[in-house]
Amino acid sequence: MDHVDPANGLLITAQGLLMYFELGDVHRLLTACATRFPGGALVFDAVPRWLSTASRRGGVRSGTGYEPPPWLWGIDGAEERRLAALPGVAELRSLRLPRGRGVVHGVLLPAVARVRALRLTLLSVYAMRFHRA
Repeated sequence: MDHVDPANGLLITAQGLLMYFELGDVHRLLTACATRFPGGALVFDAVPRWLSTASRRGGVRSGTGYEPPPWLWGIDGAEERRLAALPGVAELRSLRLPRGRGVVHGVLLPAVARVRALRLTLLSVYAMRFHRA
């Protein structure tokens, strides 16, 4: 963080990263970013809590048999509220992903993502904005 100059604005991305951290580490990292880079923003993805739990039990495999490393952190409604309340966080919002192709990705998933309770069961992308100094 010492090597970053936020003078002209800052956008941090953390795709495919936070799910490999413990909950406390996620909160410490996001709080550090929010307090160190006031006025900045962060975009990150998150797996749903149920999926992180399943991965720790060895219940996530691809069709080819690949099993990813365990996902230690996942998001649900309570975790969304905790993230939004972290020191230095001005806003947390879920981003709407562009429509994909076909019935599932073009119609079904976008419709499901509009309902908060259902959206929290899917992989999600979030934008977090930090308070200005």
